[in-house]
Amino acid sequence: MKVKLLCGVFAFALLAVCPNTGQTSVDFCSNAKTTAIYFVNGVWNTVDQAEMGRVALVKAYAETLKTIYPDQVFEFKLAYNYHVDKVRDVIEVIGQKIVEINAPQVSRTSPEVYFAMYMSLRNVQLLFPPEAQPIILTIEEFLAARITAEVNSSALIQKYETDLLEGKRVLLVAHSQGNMFANDAMAALSNEFPQSIGMIGVASPAKLLYGDSTYYTAHDDRVINALRALFPVLDSNVDNDPGIFGDHRDFSNHQFIESYFSSKLVSRRLIDEDLASRIVDMVFPYTYLGSGAITVTLTWGAEPDVDLHIFEPDGNHVYYWNMTGSFGYLDLDDVTGFGPEHYYVPCGSDGLGTYQVGVNYYRGYGPETAQIQISTSDGKTRTFIQDLSESHGSAGDSRPYIVAFIDVSLDADGKRVYVVRQ
Repeated sequence: MKVKLLCGVFAFALLAVCPNTGQTSVDFCSNAKTTAIYFVNGVWNTVDQAEMGRVALVKAYAETLKTIYPDQVFEFKLAYNYHVDKVRDVIEVIGQKIVEINAPQVSRTSPEVYFAMYMSLRNVQLLFPPEAQPIILTIEEFLAARITAEVNSSALIQKYETDLLEGKRVLLVAHSQGNMFANDAMAALSNEFPQSIGMIGVASPAKLLYGDSTYYTAHDDRVINALRALFPVLDSNVDNDPGIFGDHRDFSNHQFIESYFSSKLVSRRLIDEDLASRIVDMVFPYTYLGSGAITVTLTWGAEPDVDLHIFEPDGNHVYYWNMTGSFGYLDLDDVTGFGPEHYYVPCGSDGLGTYQVGVNYYRGYGPETAQIQISTSDGKTRTFIQDLSESHGSAGDSRPYIVAFIDVSLDADGKRVYVVRQ
């Protein structure tokens, strides 16, 4: 009979799971207490733009935290929300407004330029011709409406939960629609980890808070004010106006770096003080799971049992009946629904070659969906969704469905390179 097993946690090193770009040197093989600080991006951010928010946090806090807490590790990560990167949608709406206005002095400028001007120039209102002023309101109303779009936070929640189970504190710094994603995570995890996960919301469109959360929204944030006219939103609570001659915020007073994180703004001081206080007060959770060069986490729905299977480069098959492999360990197996199941390869122990990641729907009574998240020590995380039509019991152990492959090789400098692929 298959039984639930939780192996003892091995004393192997923690590894950062985020790129080291813009970050001070981190000992990825340190067994020090670790805090994962995530920047959760808002609307209309490309990956590069969202990365700028993460780098801003690194530049502001990494050296100071390293000096004050030399025995701790601080990882600065990006929780990127891919589905909000839809600039083409607002461009289309601006184009429709240009046609509606039907004026030569308006149509001589493209929708793309209007949007770029709005998002980047403080004096955009002066640069727009009078007839084009309705475009400003159109952009703000559209941004506000898109912020409230339904979000799917499951992959991010899975990542935060894995961090917490690996003994890391988790602090979310969320901007704009990122607050909606972060709120979902707080609602899902704060009851189980009330002192180990926290959230600082910036330019928040949310209507409520969960757990240990705070927020800072400027009174003159034009996007949130436009949203407030349409939906219930938390009250603004920051006077961020530095005056006419010292105001270098973007025109919307909404962007993270320009309008909230500039050192000259009240909001920056409040965020600094809040983060410093949380670093002092947050509690490191108990370490249930190991972490390392490779980690694989499996979750699913309410059906009783989906199993994680790993075929290591030497052919060793790691699963519930063989939880110790040649390179890694299955240190958590779940048979009561939802998961997680967790496999990791300790730092420095990852063998070269290809790891195959598979799942077997062991026991259940209807269709199920598995979510598999793979993180490597180069800072990359990929999430895979696999629909499972029916359970196969132990007969499926020898032929699990292969969801992904992890190729481990060496570069010219002898450093490990990880490629995660389907």
